[in-house]
Amino acid sequence: MRLLWLLAGILTMPCSAFCAGAEPPAQPMPGVQLVREVVYNELHDHERHGYWRYWIERRTPKETRREDQIETAGGPITRLSLSNGRPLSLEG
Repeated sequence: MRLLWLLAGILTMPCSAFCAGAEPPAQPMPGVQLVREVVYNELHDHERHGYWRYWIERRTPKETRREDQIETAGGPITRLSLSNGRPLSLEG
């Protein structure tokens, strides 16, 4: 039993030392400043990285459809890529 307590003490020491050195939580940001930063980040988003791409799967009792959605400079473009797990045929 003594060995178990010793082992528990050794295992919790690094956590205690780490937690003791942690900084207290910062004060919450005022709402107006938060909105300004979010708007700024959205307006300058593409200067730092590229556009996004999603695969959206929609399931209904009759079918499953997968759409590819890609963001472009002109806005998002959506294209149906799979219907019931199968690629669309080239013949219309």
